[in-house]
Amino acid sequence: MGTITFGTPYDMTILSAGDDNLAEDRLTKTALAGATSWAIETDLGSAKPVNTIALMSTNFTDGATFQVRGASSQAALTSSPDYDSTSIAKGIFEPTGGDNTVLRRPFLHFPPSDPIESLRYWRVDVTDAGNPGGDLEAGRLLLCRSFQPTHDIAANFDVEFVDPSVAQKVRGGDLLYERREKIRKVRLSLPFASKDEAEQEVRPLLRLVGVSAPILAVLDPDESDFRDDGVVYGRLTSVRPLRMVSPSFFSLDMEILEFPSGQILGKV
Repeated sequence: MGTITFGTPYDMTILSAGDDNLAEDRLTKTALAGATSWAIETDLGSAKPVNTIALMSTNFTDGATFQVRGASSQAALTSSPDYDSTSIAKGIFEPTGGDNTVLRRPFLHFPPSDPIESLRYWRVDVTDAGNPGGDLEAGRLLLCRSFQPTHDIAANFDVEFVDPSVAQKVRGGDLLYERREKIRKVRLSLPFASKDEAEQEVRPLLRLVGVSAPILAVLDPDESDFRDDGVVYGRLTSVRPLRMVSPSFFSLDMEILEFPSGQILGKV
């Protein structure tokens, strides 16, 4: 297990028509491209440092390709961008077992952090010609300045699947299940954050996020095959103490509850 990357998304204005839902924290209202290609443009209001970009709760397939561009003006996004990822092949890892997470996969991209890009306008192009639905879908566009601590997260982290499904006994003794979407609850520890990391990164993030603002966590950003399955977008269940464990290091326990994508699973 590598270290964790986490941050909270910026507020933004979606400039591409019909895509306003991509700026809402919740994933239950999605945006539709109306085609198998999509150009999403956004305005952060002012130049802000961005080193993590994600499209959450998508229906993209393995064949999807992407291009991410950033610029100081909207016009320059296509004519002369300051940042251009060029074409990215997704190669999405599909979880086994046939559960509903297969249809809600994220697209994740890390622009360089050294130096970090600080730009106002961003554009994400998606092409997925083989999409079986013929209509691309996503729940949220996230642009963040994320933080990756120097030391790994503690080895005893855990991922719990919370199942809010309801079972009710009906006449005759049979059980009727109202199936609801399973969401993840992640518990982890940052055991050795340096004093600079604690003061400049962790404490300001906790103050900003609290328990009401969204947080994006990537449990193993350096993993190639399983990284997408470790992307968790949700909220902290509580703000835990940032503890000094020595004059040079601080520790923090975190519990993140994933936002549901809003899929309707029906009754059995």
